[in-house]
Amino acid sequence: MTDEEILSLYSQWSEEYYCAGFLCASPETVRAFRKWLNDPRKLYLKPVEYDYEREMLEEFHKQEGVNEL
Repeated sequence: MTDEEILSLYSQWSEEYYCAGFLCASPETVRAFRKWLNDPRKLYLKPVEYDYEREMLEEFHKQEGVNEL
């Protein structure tokens, strides 16, 4: 999955579950997103719009590196 796809899905998840276009990328928030990401019901991808969205990728890739759910 590309970084653009990860960011788009994170934004979608934030909106659907917290009515927030984008959430702070705390370790707990990214962990909850990654659990959701493993759910096969992903609906759509929308374009990434903001730099702060890209900042979430650092925590996401950090957790993926240690396979932490």
